[in-house]
Amino acid sequence: MYTVSMRLQHPSQNEFWGNSLIYEILTNHQELLAGWQNARMTIAEVHHSSSGSGLFLSHSRERDLGTSAAMETAMKNSINREQPEENTENLIGEEAITRIKEIVDDAKTCFFRTSKATDPTDAVRPMNVLKTDDLGNLWFLSANDSHKNEEIARDPSVELFFQRSAHSGFLHLTGTATISTDQATIEDLWNPLLKTWFTEGKTDPRITAIRFTPHHGYYWDNKHGNLVAGVKMLIGAAVGKTLDDSIEGTLEP
Repeated sequence: MYTVSMRLQHPSQNEFWGNSLIYEILTNHQELLAGWQNARMTIAEVHHSSSGSGLFLSHSRERDLGTSAAMETAMKNSINREQPEENTENLIGEEAITRIKEIVDDAKTCFFRTSKATDPTDAVRPMNVLKTDDLGNLWFLSANDSHKNEEIARDPSVELFFQRSAHSGFLHLTGTATISTDQATIEDLWNPLLKTWFTEGKTDPRITAIRFTPHHGYYWDNKHGNLVAGVKMLIGAAVGKTLDDSIEGTLEP
């Protein structure tokens, strides 16, 4: 049982709303958060009371609870709320780059979408990722007279969509693309199969390298692989619980 004691303040006033509110939680902390979904409270510091009787919310620095991490959890859709396991993990920096590399290296191919269509494909086409570097940049080779190169020249904003398998490893990235004709870069990305399209080999004058730099992303995956996820789903279906081993979140490389 949780006992939480709080003093709340109205966003536009400096006086407290009456006495402390006492919540008796008989199940878990998530239900407390769900009970706050419609409350708009300004809070600043959360600290233990000197008597140890609970938590007090003070008004020295305002913050909207609706944007806090706790409220984000409470505001999940019904399927995610019913997960008995935590299934959200937002990643930044090296952790985000590692997740991107894991999915991209397995998927290898993506849908590459530019923002300005110049052909009937609606600016979407499949592309093979030739390298993901340690900074999280994704590298491609492309013909200099391709529609995608023309579209990138007009607007470098690009989206990439990956799917590692039928049931896991989904990734969406947004970022910017730059085009290079640096021969050392092209040679680093080159493999003999590419001569199918660049018939003069790695010195084909049409070859350009495209570097995609991700700025933001979102992923959907599982924690322990498809086998464990499948077993969990069978158990969940048998007992009527949302068990799918899922994990998802934002990516900020």
